[in-house]
Amino acid sequence: LLPGGPFVTELNRVDVPTPPADVEFRYRVTNSGEVPEQLSIEDPTLCTDVASVLAANPGGLTLVNCPICPTGQVNTTVAVGASFQSSCTIRFLTEAALRAFMTIEDSRSSCRALNQQGAPDRFCHRNCAHVSSQAGNVPGICSNPAIITDDSFATVCHEFCEMDVTKAARCMDCTTRTPSGNFEPSLTVARGSCVEFTVAVRNTGAV
Repeated sequence: LLPGGPFVTELNRVDVPTPPADVEFRYRVTNSGEVPEQLSIEDPTLCTDVASVLAANPGGLTLVNCPICPTGQVNTTVAVGASFQSSCTIRFLTEAALRAFMTIEDSRSSCRALNQQGAPDRFCHRNCAHVSSQAGNVPGICSNPAIITDDSFATVCHEFCEMDVTKAARCMDCTTRTPSGNFEPSLTVARGSCVEFTVAVRNTGAV
């Protein structure tokens, strides 16, 4: 998926580096039948996801050589034994846009990346494509050809660093240094009182 790197599909994944970074989604269909196929490749979520991220992060990404957008569909005819290939490259220019792209499909009921616990994976994005084809009307072979469909998906991830810092305080006896009460996010104390502070740092990122 990364230009110059290997393409992966289904359960494999590609780790996207820190922007600027290009991610190329490729669609490849081979006609292994005996007659020409009228082919339609559909990927509507890619176009809408890009548009939504761009609306919230102006200038954060751009499309490069992406004939499937903005309609979300490419139609063509594939000869016997031939293959058709199309691609769409997303150029991520900011970290904010890349993070938004990773999480934008988390609310969907299908075609979303899941972590090991089965919950939406906010560090990964799953893209799904649907292909439908119909054999050409060749007399004596395909008088009423059926529509053939297939689906495929690819997953890209961006594991970024993230921390959560919490500071709290509680009262303390100034003489014995014995703490009193629980740590609280806010505390009202009198002049001359002693206070104990604690700082908790939690790694909420993926690395």
